[in-house]
Amino acid sequence: MNVRYKSEPGHNYVIVSEENEVGDIGYRCRMLEENRIEYFSELHIEYIDNVPEYYYDITSMQSLKDMYKGRKVTYEDVKHIVESVKKICIVCEEYLLKIDEILFEPEFIYINPTTLRSKFCYYPGNKHTLKEGIINLCRFFMDVVEHNDRKSVEYVYELYCECVKDDFVVDNWVNTGVGSNVSDVLEEAYDEESRGMIQETDSYSYEKNKKVSIINGFGVYSNIIVIMVIVIMFIVMLPVIIITRFCADINWYGAVGLGVLCGIVASCAVCKYMISHKASSDKDAHNIPAEESVDNKNSDETDLDMYANGNAEYCGESQETVLMAFGSDERNYLLCKSTGMCYQVVVFPYFVGTMKERNDLLPESDKVSRIHARIIKEKDEIMLEDMNSKNGTFVNGSRLEPYEKRIIKNGDVIGFADVEYVMQSDI
Repeated sequence: MNVRYKSEPGHNYVIVSEENEVGDIGYRCRMLEENRIEYFSELHIEYIDNVPEYYYDITSMQSLKDMYKGRKVTYEDVKHIVESVKKICIVCEEYLLKIDEILFEPEFIYINPTTLRSKFCYYPGNKHTLKEGIINLCRFFMDVVEHNDRKSVEYVYELYCECVKDDFVVDNWVNTGVGSNVSDVLEEAYDEESRGMIQETDSYSYEKNKKVSIINGFGVYSNIIVIMVIVIMFIVMLPVIIITRFCADINWYGAVGLGVLCGIVASCAVCKYMISHKASSDKDAHNIPAEESVDNKNSDETDLDMYANGNAEYCGESQETVLMAFGSDERNYLLCKSTGMCYQVVVFPYFVGTMKERNDLLPESDKVSRIHARIIKEKDEIMLEDMNSKNGTFVNGSRLEPYEKRIIKNGDVIGFADVEYVMQSDI
């Protein structure tokens, strides 16, 4: 099966074909070509030397595989995909379509990043059975599942165990629920590599658990703080009231007021110390690195302070929470030509688009796609990859095809739709 991508004005396509396929495409494909059927990608067919090429419209959508580059899949995400598979099975029955001819591989399931609606590609040349396609889908879930989310892991395991059964039935698979005892099945169904994946800990999971444990710790610690506040209030208040009343000849109202004020000040000082000490203890207990990550998610952009020969000496900070690559002298920046702002590429992959929760760089343009492009590093080379953007990704004026990767270097002009940046790199 040959796969390529093509960009036309206002539309992006994934094109699937077979080298030696000749003949009638069948009424099913003609029906899909002439009608818009829910949950199927829009299809049209072109012929080259009597060989059909299947064009699937994937404009403004992301493949399931690309949706989870750099992030983990949750229980809700998996459940949503399974529900979509359930619905596509119903649609196939209604229109007398063969479910075996649906491509269930993650790269052929396309999702709208905003609505999360799924679209499937119907391909008559599919050589995988339904069972093989579902197994491949489950293996993908196993690779990208949030390993510290027990509910997600159990659900993915149950899905996998159901699809590897000899008597596999898709209706049973889509209705798989959470809560059954799968430990015995897992021991037999997974190889050593699959069983070991739950022991992996990525940075995202580590940070999440670290924050939860600190919060839980403060829940217990808060009781001690309340008791300490009460004790300190009395310890400080009583001497102050006695001294001011009898030694300074201040009336009772003044003495009590001054005593309460001193007690509050002393209590606040002790509380601040105890909270700081608790946070420091938790930091040591969790082996948190001394270096802090850059967190400017809610901060305003910083103006440039100075330039030297057109190269920014100081650059505005990233618009998203990212992990700095400490210990590396490498510096990579994107200098916006229209605003003069400069953004450091501090983590790979570095995503560009308008969705705040998914991207590191947020160009201010309504022509930029939700997930527009990403910057990656492969074999010490920095590369730009278009993520099926509607209005295109450009390098020095040359447009990239959807999912095309191109090496970028210092001085290259990078365009995300109508917003241009100049690459400044030490590589």
